[in-house]
Amino acid sequence: MENITDVLFDSTIIVAAHLAEGEQREACRAALALAEQRRIRAHVCGNAFGQVAEDLARSEGKEAAREWITNVSGYLNVAATSSEILDAALKHSLSADGVFLDDAITIHTARLLDMALIVTLNSGDFSAATTPVALPNQLLERVHQQAGAG
Repeated sequence: MENITDVLFDSTIIVAAHLAEGEQREACRAALALAEQRRIRAHVCGNAFGQVAEDLARSEGKEAAREWITNVSGYLNVAATSSEILDAALKHSLSADGVFLDDAITIHTARLLDMALIVTLNSGDFSAATTPVALPNQLLERVHQQAGAG
């Protein structure tokens, strides 16, 4: 398929697809469905993947978390946190602008792996990112526009 975009999902997207309510949940589910349908190449940082699994296990039970891991393994790529990413993230998180370490890992993973977008519900957490940041609905609009242009 043409125009498949490498997208790095923040953990907020995955957690909200399971635990949020209303429009936010639907937007996150639709964004993840793009990955499942292979309309985008979706990635998540390894540390975020672990956090999501723990959050799901706490809220929905360990069996639900195992089932989620099994289901997403076919369409959600886990981006390893290299020493280069970790070093950059640590420096960034300890700097004056106060970026949290998990967000800094996401920022530097996206930069070093040349992701097209970071998709999150907390765009303010990524104001220091050099990679464009989008909300789930913005991702959906972009993919829809690509499909119309193709």
